[in-house]
Amino acid sequence: MYFDFKTFDPNKGLVLDKETSSLCRMEVRENADLRWMMSEDGVLHGAMSLKEPCVPLVPYVRSMLIAHILKPEATKVLNLGLGTGAIERYIGEVFPQVKLTTVEMSQTRLEQVKRFFHLCPSSSSLIVVQDASKFISRKIPEQDIIYCDLFDVRSNYNEVLSNDFITNLWEALSKNGLIAINYVLENQKKLINTLIILRKIFAVTAIIKVEGHTNIVILAFKTDKSDGESIILNINKFDDAYDLNFANVLQSIEWLPHPP
Repeated sequence: MYFDFKTFDPNKGLVLDKETSSLCRMEVRENADLRWMMSEDGVLHGAMSLKEPCVPLVPYVRSMLIAHILKPEATKVLNLGLGTGAIERYIGEVFPQVKLTTVEMSQTRLEQVKRFFHLCPSSSSLIVVQDASKFISRKIPEQDIIYCDLFDVRSNYNEVLSNDFITNLWEALSKNGLIAINYVLENQKKLINTLIILRKIFAVTAIIKVEGHTNIVILAFKTDKSDGESIILNINKFDDAYDLNFANVLQSIEWLPHPP
């Protein structure tokens, strides 16, 4: 299932909920096919199909989920930033054996997602209401995959990606773990600075450009990535029930050279 968000206007649709207590002041809207969340500045923060809630619709989320193809043996996954619960719904449906921990700063956001976005935590999942920077700075069980979809509305979108935060991500990973970051492309200079930090800490880094969007996905591996034949084998074995076309996502990965 695909949906073209290039011409989508999040300001349209029936308003289901509007909260004013959080920093983003999110609205929930829907039409005949979709339910979505947007901040008061008109930025879309996630969308869900009303007919197939477990399908990740937003393109950058699809690209982030390539991490599960690159590391199919993952059993412990950490998601920093709940959004509309797209990753939670998908992993809960497709990878029910995974122990998923989600960190969300806003209790208001959590309640909103539970109410409107089919968030039904399973026995193998955990949701922690805490600032992600504080959570990741303490000793936690090693994770095989860490998804990071955070931004700071009080300053800059990618301000959270400091040297200390990225180091903490590295320390929280298992030996062969990887991270997938949703990065809002503000300008090339900030992106390059972030990639420099990542490349100094992680063994292998890569980017995925999300066509038609200002987002890119950054991948970073604690050790060397899987060899090409293994990745192709994983793709061929994977039962892509929702037709996410991971093979095309894989082809769009741009592996970055390691710094000298």
